[in-house]
Amino acid sequence: MMFQNEILTLLDEFEVNTTEDFLRLPPGRKTYFISRLYKAFTKSRQEAFREISIIGGVNFHFATSGDLTSNTPNLPTHAFLKKLCFYSNRTLITFPFKEVSKPDETRLIKGVHIKEWTRSKLRKSRPIIFGELVSERTPIGGMVSAIGKSYTLDRSAFRDFIQCITLLRPAVDAGLTYLVPSFPDEKVEMRRISKKLTSANFSLEELNNQFQETELYDSETIRFEGDLLNLYLPYFKDVPLERILEIRNKQEDMYNEFQRHMENLIKGSSVEETELKLLGFLREVDTGIRELNRAFTSTKKEYARKNIVIGLGVLCTGLALYASAEWGQELAKYIAGATGGATGLKLLSSSADRSAALSRHTEDRFYLPWLVHNSTPSIVEVPVVPLY
Repeated sequence: MMFQNEILTLLDEFEVNTTEDFLRLPPGRKTYFISRLYKAFTKSRQEAFREISIIGGVNFHFATSGDLTSNTPNLPTHAFLKKLCFYSNRTLITFPFKEVSKPDETRLIKGVHIKEWTRSKLRKSRPIIFGELVSERTPIGGMVSAIGKSYTLDRSAFRDFIQCITLLRPAVDAGLTYLVPSFPDEKVEMRRISKKLTSANFSLEELNNQFQETELYDSETIRFEGDLLNLYLPYFKDVPLERILEIRNKQEDMYNEFQRHMENLIKGSSVEETELKLLGFLREVDTGIRELNRAFTSTKKEYARKNIVIGLGVLCTGLALYASAEWGQELAKYIAGATGGATGLKLLSSSADRSAALSRHTEDRFYLPWLVHNSTPSIVEVPVVPLY
């Protein structure tokens, strides 16, 4: 999709992989980057809106406040963003930009001398001007001007905007997340799009806490399976986004079924009912993961015991042969060969049965979130069935 491709190409061209990379750009290059970013976002926004409006599954929309000076800036944690990438088939994240209207903001982009534009006090204290900015030569020197409409965003919020782009790059590259600016002159269209999506701006405090994983961010304690947290499994904080996308991709059929279940669960529900149902589903996922953990552990122990019994049989046979050496070497060799062959067959049969038992667990509808759970380094190891 051109919408994502242009943004990713731009990040590569300017070597912006983190917020710090953006902040280190020289003033003139930073202005050029913002101008290019504006054009990339505005060029194909309609295509993104059309696609997310018609695709199946549960599609979330999260709108940030765009103002970090607010007491409740409504900014997503990293865990929240990754959780959206798993529980949502497609995700739309919007940042509100304000149209340039104040005279002091207008003067920043109309007839301002380049030397004045690059002064540190303007770069550090003024809002980000988001639009198609150009530098041109005039009889009195270089001047900065804007072409068409321009918008502003709080500088700290713009850095957060860049951070979201870089953090979600793998999901953007996979076409699963659309991160776009929301402009005031397009409010009607945004409301129309939002009505077709599931709001991720949760009003239910407990549900919001589950997605933000606030308890994990507020504590430096290493969490192991079985800790009495109020958060449901799986925890996404330490799971790489690439691993989440890998699970979705390699288990595509199962993921689509997972999405259909969620879609049917909340279909036709009010906003309040949807949030309650989502919270209930997260509880089910937590229970399902714990039951699968027990099932995998039980299967592992069961077949470990069987192999021990088979091994003991081999040992006892060997002792009997040693004690009966006077029967003759030829007979001893015959018995040993026959016993060894039978034991080998038993071990192969046990291994095949174990694989079949483990494979049956992978058909559980909570296998996908179980895979996410077992991708977390702080979780106690449980044997993982290969995705292949």
